[in-house]
Amino acid sequence: MRFLRWIAGSGLRVTLAIALAFATYHVLNELRVLSGAPLNFLQRLELTALDVKFAFRGPKKPDWGVGIAGLDEKAIDRFGPPPWPRTVHAQLVDRLTELGAASIAYDMTFEQATSSGKRALVDEVQKMASEVGLPAAKTGLERSAQAIDKTTKSLQKLKRPPQLAKLAADLEPAEKEVRGAVDSLNRFDKKLELAAAEIDPDNAFAAAIARSGRVVLGVVALSRNEAESIESSAEQLAAAYRLVRSSTITEMVEPDSAGTAHVFDARAVIRDGAFRRYFGLRAPVNTLAQATAHFATINAAPDDDGVNRRMPLLTTVKGSGVLLPSLALKAVEVAKDPDLIEVLGAPGDPAPHAIRIGALVVPTELEATTTIDWYGRFDQQEIPLYSIADLIDGKVPSDEVRGKVIFVAATAIGTHDQRVTPLERAVPGVYIHATLAQNLLDGRHLARPTYAVGIEVLILMMIGLLSGLVMTRFHVVGQVVIAVALAVGWVALDQFVLFQEGLVVYSVLPTLQVFITLLAVAIWGFLVEQRERRRTKQAFGQYLSPKVMEQVLSDPEEYLKLGGRRYEATVLFSDIRGFTTISEALTPEELGRMLNRYMTPMTKIVFDFEGTLDKYIGDAVMAFWGAPVEQKDHAVLACRAALKMLAIVEELNKEFAQDGLPHIAIGVGLSSGPMTIGNMGSDEHFAYTALGDKVNLGSRLEGQTKDYGVDVIISEDTHEKVKEVMLCRELGALRVKGKLEPVRIYELLGPIGEQQGRLPFVEAFHLGLVSFRARSWDDAAAHFTRARALKGVEGDKCCDNYIAWCMEYKEAPPPSGWDGVRTATSK
Repeated sequence: MRFLRWIAGSGLRVTLAIALAFATYHVLNELRVLSGAPLNFLQRLELTALDVKFAFRGPKKPDWGVGIAGLDEKAIDRFGPPPWPRTVHAQLVDRLTELGAASIAYDMTFEQATSSGKRALVDEVQKMASEVGLPAAKTGLERSAQAIDKTTKSLQKLKRPPQLAKLAADLEPAEKEVRGAVDSLNRFDKKLELAAAEIDPDNAFAAAIARSGRVVLGVVALSRNEAESIESSAEQLAAAYRLVRSSTITEMVEPDSAGTAHVFDARAVIRDGAFRRYFGLRAPVNTLAQATAHFATINAAPDDDGVNRRMPLLTTVKGSGVLLPSLALKAVEVAKDPDLIEVLGAPGDPAPHAIRIGALVVPTELEATTTIDWYGRFDQQEIPLYSIADLIDGKVPSDEVRGKVIFVAATAIGTHDQRVTPLERAVPGVYIHATLAQNLLDGRHLARPTYAVGIEVLILMMIGLLSGLVMTRFHVVGQVVIAVALAVGWVALDQFVLFQEGLVVYSVLPTLQVFITLLAVAIWGFLVEQRERRRTKQAFGQYLSPKVMEQVLSDPEEYLKLGGRRYEATVLFSDIRGFTTISEALTPEELGRMLNRYMTPMTKIVFDFEGTLDKYIGDAVMAFWGAPVEQKDHAVLACRAALKMLAIVEELNKEFAQDGLPHIAIGVGLSSGPMTIGNMGSDEHFAYTALGDKVNLGSRLEGQTKDYGVDVIISEDTHEKVKEVMLCRELGALRVKGKLEPVRIYELLGPIGEQQGRLPFVEAFHLGLVSFRARSWDDAAAHFTRARALKGVEGDKCCDNYIAWCMEYKEAPPPSGWDGVRTATSK
């Protein structure tokens, strides 16, 4: 748990942990598949993503070096439904050879001989001819003709005697007769061979294959179930290998840094290495197999979802220690000069690095496979496709075939094996071989080499790093934008850079990671926000009203950061008068309970009027309005809170009287203006408070309430902000202790609408102030006396003070520079 809390303590650690989990999951799944396990759901999605890449890229138009001789509908009309007599294939091979095809690869098998009863008659004729000595007679006649010719030439050289020279002319008729007999026997043999060919198509086809020298025959590699179903024995497998031995590979080439090549026996590597393995072979019939040296496997290799995306270039039969090339690879090899397949590898490496054919080097993936780079849809007829009927009938010009690798296969509907590609749901299987062969000729290879997993792991970690550094700095909308940008950026990089360069990497897994990371970051942000809200509530809950708290929680970092900022605010100080005397009359327990009963409603009043409780200073309460959330009516709210405090104190005194507790009275001072408000203190211990001259002034004004005999004194700045709402009485100008500049101070009386009856009192007092400042002491005293009478029976200490000051100044006038300001002598 501690480790999980440590990870969750940082957004970067969260995203990196997710990246590490994805990378580990990815590597383990790749190893699992390598060991033979089927693909999981995400890996299947990656295959679908590869199909989308092909579709998005669109078709490509290469300079086709391959073509397909198709057993199509036209050919069926011409030669009938398959299987055809192999004399038709003999004609096709002869015609393709004549047209200059670089190689002729059969995507079909000829596993059974096609013989008839007539063949036995031909064999009987040949046997009879042999028994009666026709072959020996022909040989003797040929020798006789040679002897006669030699004797004739010797006699012609003699000049003397004339009788011997004339004998040469006598031998000429004999030589003609002998040679005529030899020609007759040769014609007999020829016609017998032609008859045999017509009666046995295998011989005709084999003869055409042998004449061409560039025909590749297909070999079927058997799966485990297929091998078990036909009960293939070791002898049968060995016999099949003997037939195709000329195309098997048992050696590998290890190039060194100097450019030289070391050839080594690779049987052990092949037996134990990462190759596509089968369990048996079905080779062509002996007659045909002996006519060529070129064989190749024609098996398709669809992925788990049935789509053909990759093909093994080399395959092996389990336990054999030899490799067989695929049809496309062998067809290209035969077409090339030199026609030699070299497998590049190392003795200790379980998989080949590449395959080389002359100047062509083909990088390989695991199991010696390659990913096919599809050029387009087969039904768009981009690849050259010739009807076998047109080829045999001479309707295809030689310049269309010369130099091309030609694949022979069934393409008519209902005759060919249906295969699924990334672009189509049903195409002839030969299209796969032809496309792969064109890839080889182009030197254009899509590959997912072993280091692709390393690239993907790096990408996964980079996504985690970028997400942690950038995504965690934004709120949800910004996080979504960044996630979309990362996903689109990766897909674009893959599609337009890596895929274009022939590198096949995963797209779905990194994209999924981006959005899983987005979800995790959003959840992490929510949890952090909740933690910050709790922290903020703990830090502010003691001195903020719920309404203000909600606004603070919208941006806790702003309000919780250490240090202050400048606010336009109003500060309130309230204090219990004579608290020292009260505390002496009570026990500590009683004093504590009484103080709690007082502070509880006072604090509630601050919160009710959306204020911020700064602190308790003994029996004093300090609060302010206008921070941390700015309030335009902060002065009015503070004034209303002060008036409410006075009202609550009256109610408390009734309760205190019933409980035998002393009567209390409070004084309140209010000051408005610029203040520095924020968290003040150390990094670990701080308090949210207000500082500044205006704050000090509020404290001083609270102290003057007793001297002036009023409950609430507000500053001139506060009065300016509330004068349209609150009825206030100016008390004069005061120079508070510690300040040189005087301020006008006012008594807060209450809302104007509720205080209409006190207007005459206020007006009379203000007239007194005017006369006082004009040094009209008698007039001033008269106004103050009238104001005191208007105040009522309780009188007014402030009026009494000014009357006394008028009398003093009348007896001893102030100096000529007197400004009417009173200087406070105490705080």
